[in-house]
Amino acid sequence: DSKEDIQELGLGEPHPADYDWPFTPETREELVKRVAETVQSGDAVAIFGAPTLVPTMTRLQVRTTLIDRSQSAIADLERLRVRADLMQHDLFRPIPARVGSFAAVVSDPPWYPAYHHAFILRAAETLQKEGLLLLSVIPWLTRPQAIEDRKDIIVFAHAAGFDLAEIAPAELNYESPRFERCALAAEGLR
Repeated sequence: DSKEDIQELGLGEPHPADYDWPFTPETREELVKRVAETVQSGDAVAIFGAPTLVPTMTRLQVRTTLIDRSQSAIADLERLRVRADLMQHDLFRPIPARVGSFAAVVSDPPWYPAYHHAFILRAAETLQKEGLLLLSVIPWLTRPQAIEDRKDIIVFAHAAGFDLAEIAPAELNYESPRFERCALAAEGLR
């Protein structure tokens, strides 16, 4: 149950306005493994839009930075005293240069083209040469235009200077937040 898992992390229940669908514990572990295969001890890693990934990522010997617009998620992580830099920031705006650069960025934008574009641009601004961007994208059947949205994301990322190294279908699993479970239950769905 996502409520139990989020409480286990010590984080509050996600708010619908934050577009936060937390990764399952297994997905968080897999993402950390993928990053660990790419970065060196002491490297800097950024997490865009996935605050529940921070406690797991901080187990690596890397400098972890969360950049997220959710004030409540930042406050929860500060209260937990995670070993990470926490920055409340809207990724539709450039990231201040003082933040530095990263060997890897794990990015989980809301699944709308404008958000993907913004998160891709911020990754292009902050990744070191040959850096790794792990980017979640909308699944095929999420909505009627999902296939076109996926193509747009790839074209946009290429124009921003990224080379596509891998597509890993159905690799990311999410927990449904309470607000989504309630909405589905109201329609008789589980």
